[in-house]
Amino acid sequence: MDNSVRFGVGLPQWGGPELLASFARRAEELGFARLWTLDAVVGGATSHTPVLDGMHALTYAAALTERTGLGMAVIVLPRRLPALLAREIATLDRLSGGIFLARPERR
Repeated sequence: MDNSVRFGVGLPQWGGPELLASFARRAEELGFARLWTLDAVVGGATSHTPVLDGMHALTYAAALTERTGLGMAVIVLPRRLPALLAREIATLDRLSGGIFLARPERR
């Protein structure tokens, strides 16, 4: 059993593709274990800032990285159709070579 500590980092979901790409590549270079996003909730602090959808941001990051795992820290289920979410997760998992985390990690 591997008892080493691994760190993940949250991807910036604002600012556009250049920021997302440079951040994802640099995080992988630095050895982060996982790139995380949140389900983009509109309102409050994000009401005046364009925020990228978490699933699509991860798909973009998957195309730019090779080893770093991917995950969504929070998925707001009432905002999503279950069948569509399942298809999006399956697609991302397949395109990323199986590095998308759709369940809590086992210890």
